Amino acid sequence: MMDAPHVVALEYVIEYGPDIDWTRAAPLHIQEAGFNVRIENERVRFSFKEHRASEEGARSAVEKKYIPDWEFVVGLEQVPNAFKLRFDHSETVGRNPPPGPRALSVH
Repeated sequence: MMDAPHVVALEYVIEYGPDIDWTRAAPLHIQEAGFNVRIENERVRFSFKEHRASEEGARSAVEKKYIPDWEFVVGLEQVPNAFKLRFDHSETVGRNPPPGPRALSVH
């Protein structure tokens, strides 16, 4: 059990259709109020600026509004259902770890 868990980041895989080519896409960084977004190599990483004590709370912060809105806007501007994000894992650390090596948990 981790002491005072803190979700550092969430990682998602970009799923897209055969008509989309991501091979030439440059990495992209977006700064939002509560998190930073990094898009690179068909992956999206949400790094939190604010404390998130659980994976569920962190996922809720991006999956309830941000991700659906993003997918919708891209669909309007480009191609409907151009991509979807599939959750891959979270990076969680203990905020009050015991002395010694830093605790890291990936789910």
